[in-house]
Amino acid sequence: MHDVLHFWLNQGVDGFRMDAVIHCIKHAEFPDNPPIKQDSPYLAFGLRLEPVFTAHQPEIHEILRGFRNLLDSYDGERVMI
Repeated sequence: MHDVLHFWLNQGVDGFRMDAVIHCIKHAEFPDNPPIKQDSPYLAFGLRLEPVFTAHQPEIHEILRGFRNLLDSYDGERVMI
């Protein structure tokens, strides 16, 4: 993914919107997600399983820090949303 960021930064883009970044890391043992609970906010997305093992993993913070460091290595201000 860093190569893709480099490519676009070298093309002159000023930043990136990181919409789906929560899905970049899965639980290391790949367990099945449990059935969705009736009070889950994910019901609005039509999901049948609670994405506890396929989204929002703690390792994503390290990936985001790497992206931020990459953007900071370029001249000028770069935004990451």
